Amino acid sequence: MCYVLSPSNGAETSIAASTTSRGWLPLVLNASSPVICSAPQVENGNFLPPWTHYNFEDMIYTICNPGYMLESHKHSSKWTKDGWSPYPKCLRKECDFPHIENGALSWSNTYYSDVSFPKKVGQIIGFKCNHGFLARNKKHWDRIKCTNFGWDPEPRCYKQCIPPKQLPHGHVTYDSGSNFIDGDNISFNCDMGYYPEHHSPIATCRNSDWFPTLSCVSTDIHPSTG
Repeated sequence: MCYVLSPSNGAETSIAASTTSRGWLPLVLNASSPVICSAPQVENGNFLPPWTHYNFEDMIYTICNPGYMLESHKHSSKWTKDGWSPYPKCLRKECDFPHIENGALSWSNTYYSDVSFPKKVGQIIGFKCNHGFLARNKKHWDRIKCTNFGWDPEPRCYKQCIPPKQLPHGHVTYDSGSNFIDGDNISFNCDMGYYPEHHSPIATCRNSDWFPTLSCVSTDIHPSTG
């Protein structure tokens, strides 16, 4: 509801107003008298400052609850002669087309992306990784679900590391059929009379290679202290 403040005594007088999707809109507006209007009704969100009444051209800042987004994508709104502009309205989030580096969605989701997206919360789609890359599940494909917080898990393809089939003077420890991606560790043991060249029997997958290098050297060679 909106009110006109009387220039003589400051008394409030309600004015005709209509309610629309944009809130209360005054039908009668006398420029010679100040107009104050009530706060907008924002479901699934809050706004600042939380006043009960606002003057012409006052501004508010709206923040939606987790899982929701502003319809206008603009956090600031101003009270104008047409009401709040843009009107602060929080909608449930949707998931846009995910651009996956070194991977891709199914052909149908890619070719018809203009009509297939955004996806609604709860919908599930699949993606695959290019040769030499794996999804977080250590496979060449995975599924992602649209949630209130976006795609879960994050659609991402990681570089794959291939463990050495043979390690001179030692052996690598891992389960048959295991796959490794960036950040994974692998262990190895050296034969008697040999020790890890870099002192640690653990190597980490980085950019499709192992660091430090898996290598066993003879104990006849004095270990480097560097």
